[in-house]
Amino acid sequence: MTDQSQAINETTVPGIELVLNGGKKELDDATVPIRWFFSDEVLKRAPEYVVIIEQTALEAADDYSMSYGRRYLCKVTEAVKYLQLFTPGRHRLMVLAVNGKYAKKRAQELCCNNAVSITWPGDHADRQTSWTKLCNDYAIIAHATADFTVPKELFATKRDTAFSKAIWNWVNLWHRTEPRDQCQYRARKIFAFTLQPPLFLLLQIVKVAWFIIAILLVFIMSAGAFFFGWKITSVFKQIGQFYSHASCTTLQHDRYRLWRSGYDTASKRSIYMPFTLFELSIVLGYAWMLVNHQAVTLFLIQCQPALQITYTIVIWSIASLITAIVLYAWIERITNYIRPQKKEVEYKVDSKQQNWLKNHLRLDQKPGEILFKDLPEDSAVRFRAGFWTLKTRLCKPFSR
Repeated sequence: MTDQSQAINETTVPGIELVLNGGKKELDDATVPIRWFFSDEVLKRAPEYVVIIEQTALEAADDYSMSYGRRYLCKVTEAVKYLQLFTPGRHRLMVLAVNGKYAKKRAQELCCNNAVSITWPGDHADRQTSWTKLCNDYAIIAHATADFTVPKELFATKRDTAFSKAIWNWVNLWHRTEPRDQCQYRARKIFAFTLQPPLFLLLQIVKVAWFIIAILLVFIMSAGAFFFGWKITSVFKQIGQFYSHASCTTLQHDRYRLWRSGYDTASKRSIYMPFTLFELSIVLGYAWMLVNHQAVTLFLIQCQPALQITYTIVIWSIASLITAIVLYAWIERITNYIRPQKKEVEYKVDSKQQNWLKNHLRLDQKPGEILFKDLPEDSAVRFRAGFWTLKTRLCKPFSR
């Protein structure tokens, strides 16, 4: 790749500089390592978190989505971040350094909440006020940007045969998103050809059993709704809806006794049921009680003790519940009154972390390329770097 359009163009401001792609000016992998280094002025303010924002050319050109993109949150002490790219073509990158008492909270808001609109510095001159306000609101003390092109051949390819497509669909059957890279696809494939077949068979058996139960419930709910005076959707239509969407609509509308709306008739008059089965059962039940009043009276006399016990339990339960609610409110008020107020703790720079940053992330320590031997002698940092170095060799990201 000798085309200059694929070179990395980096824009830095005083305070932070980046080392991308191992220091090489042309991308040779779709997983890009990034390191950051700070000036003495920025190190005095002890940056704690780095927010990385990556966008495609389409996102950058769209005025609506230009403030979004994929966002990543890192501690400054992580020293290196391996960024997987999933789209060929032109990309741009922005790195923000955040510090202060609420650095973690602010960095999380910047990273995880796309509602926080981030104006790219230099995109629009009339938006520089918004950029300045953003830096003040979120304690952004330094930033750097870069843009580069990702060639299409750096991504993993999917075979186009019918058999390969069938395998791909089976492997990703229970996943909402496609695999990020070849490693995730291999992990899914292992599961798809070991545990997935028996679980798939078991799931189908459960689905059939649940479908049978659902059919019975549809009949019961439909009968109940019609009994109390609502017009129901056809039972067979409900079963079809449940089979297709795992849900169904029992009632045609929510109006009591309405059989047909006036909008559906030529006379424009709504048609109502003359009576409901529930009303009919009440009338017939009352008539039966008049005819058999002696038997009803004897039944109520025999049930009197049981009814008294029931009334007593209900009354005491309600009284106990109300008393418990009142006592809980009293305890909460007293606790809030007695609880000492938290004192505002003054923010202080962590001198230990500041010394670590000076020893490992100063601008004069910026290497020409990213090498394992130049990383800080921290076991966590080196373990992550070793893992990603191996993964980069074995797994290419899939293009989306």
